[in-house]
Amino acid sequence: MFKKSIVLSLLAMLCVSVNAQERPRQDKFENYVNECTKFFKPDGEACWKAGIVLDERAGAGVKTENEKETIVTEARRFYKKGCDLNFSRACNGFVRYNKISNENKIIYLNKGIELGSPVCISAFAGYELKNGNKQKAKELWKQACEKNFGDACFHLSF
Repeated sequence: MFKKSIVLSLLAMLCVSVNAQERPRQDKFENYVNECTKFFKPDGEACWKAGIVLDERAGAGVKTENEKETIVTEARRFYKKGCDLNFSRACNGFVRYNKISNENKIIYLNKGIELGSPVCISAFAGYELKNGNKQKAKELWKQACEKNFGDACFHLSF
């Protein structure tokens, strides 16, 4: 039997290596915005990447609350557009970083789930757990884990 600490270390390494491959870059922000906002065939993934870059900017350095809120508001706009363009990870970003009603969160998480996002499945599992539905949460984490989302597999280990 594997030691729990070894399994957790391997899961953490897996998550870091996946994130390192997909991490949007600050120096490509203008490219992301151009791809997201072009008239013909705007790119939902580029919208998501622009949102990520803005979120990183909002968290970096010393900024006033107004500056930070302006940046975060712009990031939300990119996440929403990416979700509307059927890029599932943007749906999760919109829900996670937006102060919207639970009803709207469910709508956007379900859209992400329909698009096949294990991140949205896992987020919805967290919502179910928060509402006391442990069995449903476990089922959803199992689905997300089967789609190779390490965070969901981690939740199943407890």
